[in-house]
Order: sequence, then C-alpha cells, then structure tokens
Amino acid sequence: MTCHYIINWKLHSRVLETLKMTESHTSKNIMELISAVFNTWCIENKTCAIVCDNAPNMVKGVQNINQGLLVRCASHNIQLSINIGLNNDEIKDLINKLRSIVGHFHRSTVSQSNLESEQTKYQLPKNKLVQDFITRWNSTLEMMSNVLKNLNPINNALILNPKTDSWHITLNEVKKWKI
Repeated sequence: MTCHYIINWKLHSRVLETLKMTESHTSKNIMELISAVFNTWCIENKTCAIVCDNAPNMVKGVQNINQGLLVRCASHNIQLSINIGLNNDEIKDLINKLRSIVGHFHRSTVSQSNLESEQTKYQLPKNKLVQDFITRWNSTLEMMSNVLKNLNPINNALILNPKTDSWHITLNEVKKWKI
C-alpha cells in the first residue's frame, strides 16, 4: 500500500506496507487489511481518496472503509478499454499467433540462439523477444513492435526448425496490423 501526500506543494510518495494476503481476497478481508494499515500509520481519518482497480472485491472493500473518495485506477480503465478493442477475432488470432511465436523463443534455447544469429545478420541487437502480459500496461504493443523490428530474423529462425517452419509471419498479416 502506498501513500501520496503534499508538503509545501511538493508531492511525496511512500510505501506504507507490502503485505502478503494469505486469506481469501473477500471485500471484508481487504477492508480489514486496509484498516489495519491505516491504524498502524495513524491515518484512519486523514485519507481523502483511495485508488484501486475495478475488481468488485476491491471496490466493495474500499467503499466499506468510508475513508474518503474511491478513485478507480485510470491505467486499469484504459487497459480494460484496450482489451475490449483487441477482442476482434482477426486481431485476437494475430496476437495469439505472436504470443505462441514469442513463447517458443522463450522456451527453446536452440531457437533463441538461431534468432540471435539471424539478428546479427540483420545488424540488430541480440535481444529476447518481448512477451506480453494481460495485466502489464502496454505490453501487447511492445510485443507487436518488437516482433515487427525482428520480423526477418524471426521468420528465418522459424524456418530452421521443422516444427515451426510453417509459423512464419506473412506480409498480409503485417499489413493488417499496421492499419
């Protein structure tokens, strides 16, 4: 749990607690945990807002505390909107294909070595491909951009493996995702 406050018009941020929640993540347990942190730091009546994601248990837990305004995380809301936009079947198929390809290079040291050799041929830095995570802000865009930069090395490395030689990324697929 972090705390943000202003002194002399300067914003300060502090980590109050980093706790492992071993019990069920019910709104009641969340409320009790937040209240305990407030009590420990003597801030139970000094809070003007609490920011959380949109999970129903978090929202209800924060609302039950009655300690200021509930503010839903803007980054989380933006990510939810983007995920809805990425839910188009054509886009979903492409992203799933890219996840499979990137995951393959993460799991196979031989394929990663082949990719690095191909990156050298194209005078690109020897980098692992970026894997996206549904909860990590902007990671799908990072994955797609990284694959695009490494398109030729990826396709060449895939062709070297009989199990992945049909996985190549076509120019038609690239054109679709540039739109």
